Amino acid sequence: MDTKKVINQVLLERNTNINEVAEKLQMLPQSLRNKISRGNYSFSDFEKIMDILNCDIQVITRDTKKVFE
Repeated sequence: MDTKKVINQVLLERNTNINEVAEKLQMLPQSLRNKISRGNYSFSDFEKIMDILNCDIQVITRDTKKVFE
């Protein structure tokens, strides 16, 4: 699953929106919306968004399903 879908699904689950996240990132909602829709953001940006949405990011190996945090 790509990160755009993850962000949108978490926004729905958290019952929040881009405007609230953008405010916490101190940026304009349209700027954040553009970044997400274009996929034009760094992993660091993704981490910040997930942190604001109170989410953790995990790495899981595909073959052994080992979880790295």
